Amino acid sequence: ELGDWYYGVDQIENTPINPSESRKEIINIAYSSLGFTLYVKSDGTVWGSGTNSGRQLGDGSNVQRHGLVKTNGLDGITIVGVCAGSDHSAALSST
Repeated sequence: ELGDWYYGVDQIENTPINPSESRKEIINIAYSSLGFTLYVKSDGTVWGSGTNSGRQLGDGSNVQRHGLVKTNGLDGITIVGVCAGSDHSAALSST
């Protein structure tokens, strides 16, 4: 599982992103049929957007995200790949 999970308040956050800035940094993408997406950026960080009711994005909340949010709990680890399943998220490190 990705990140630092805890129970929060259900809500929806609408945060716009600039796709042209983010797109050139993304080296791996994983889509889930549940409506969330995980991204690995070239610096090895993991970001997510979409449905987050099961805390799939690993940002420490259950808030639906329409913009990219950084996954918590992976500082100092270089991630090279991610997968997004129906009830889980996982990351592959370079070590």
